[in-house]
Formats: sequence, structure tokens, C-alpha cells
Amino acid sequence: MVASPKITIVCKNAPPVGVTPAVCLVNPKNARNVAGVMRNCSSLGVSQLFWSGERVRQSLEGASRLPREERMKAYDDVDLFEFDRFLDCFDEGAVPVAVDRFDGAEQLQDFVHPERAVYVFGPEDGSIPPGYLGLCHRQVIIPSFECFNLAVATGIVLADRFMKRISAGLEPRRSTPEWIHEQVFREQRPRNIPDLFGQDGSVSDLEGGIG
Repeated sequence: MVASPKITIVCKNAPPVGVTPAVCLVNPKNARNVAGVMRNCSSLGVSQLFWSGERVRQSLEGASRLPREERMKAYDDVDLFEFDRFLDCFDEGAVPVAVDRFDGAEQLQDFVHPERAVYVFGPEDGSIPPGYLGLCHRQVIIPSFECFNLAVATGIVLADRFMKRISAGLEPRRSTPEWIHEQVFREQRPRNIPDLFGQDGSVSDLEGGIG
């Protein structure tokens, strides 16, 4: 049986735990949103997922695990954090990137992804609030006629990053059979994650809980 990832609740005084690249969600609607984004992170080389707000926990209705049908068999390679001030978890070298529909935003097809990007996404039923937007160094828009749901939007941005890195020689090229047999790829994939968590599927606190 594969263990579920632990959801870690970070307090204000906790030391920085952010590892880039990372994805941060502003007040997502429910746990299913988070589970879909976690699958994208696992598939496309992102090892940390943060979110703010209370709606995810409320939607779990007392459960400690994300919806099973949204998780991959190797989902435990993504660490999950709940913290309203998620950008405080990263050092000064991180580059927060706001992904939303903004006038003047860079279009994704031309976007050069920062090496140490932290991608910030708003909720499906809203936009990134000014308090978070003001902390983002860059803004990017996905060219489209309509808005995407959260899982699709994160998947597009992370896939764009991953494929551009392959084209630039920053990620190794693999044969089609290697991509099909994903476990081979996962066993070879390095991780740079602080060993802060167990994998028992429970919700726990890092340095004392919500501040």
C-alpha cells in the first residue's frame, strides 16, 4: 500500500522550507483542486505544492487524505503545505510568477521560465488578490479564448516549462519507451527535498501550527 503525502501546516515563525520550482495556490475551492494540481506537479518535476485559505480543509470534511481518484501511484514525491503566507517560505533567490489573465502579462508561448520559479495561481472562482500579486516579480497569461480550470492551467504552465527545459538541454531527453514506463524515470529522478515529513496521510504542524 502506498502512503499518502502528509499535509504540513506551517506557522509564521517556521524556517523557510520552500524548494523551487514550486506551485502555490491562492485559496483553492476544494481538495479536488489540490489533488489535480498535485498530479501535475508529480508528472512534471515539481516537488512542492502550497496553498492558502480554509476551503481545502473544509472540503475534506474531517478526512486527512486528498481524493484518491485524483492521485497517481507515485504521488508521494510531492510535499504539501498549507500556509497563507506561502511566499515567506522561499529565500530571496526565488522568483514568484503570477499566472492569471492580466493586461500586460507575458504570453506563455514567449515566456522564459525562471530557473527558481514559484508559480502562483488564483482560485477558479476569482483572481489573484493584490496582496499576493504585489509580491510576484513576473506575470504570465495562457493564451486562450476562455479561462481554464485550475488543474488544466497548472498542467499547461508546468508542461510548457518542462518541455522548454528539455529543448534547452536543461532536462535529459528520453526515449518514448522511457516516458511510457514512468517508473523507470521516477527511480532516476533526483529530489532536493528537506526530510521534514512522514508519509502517514495525516495533517500535521511544522513548528507549532497556524500562526
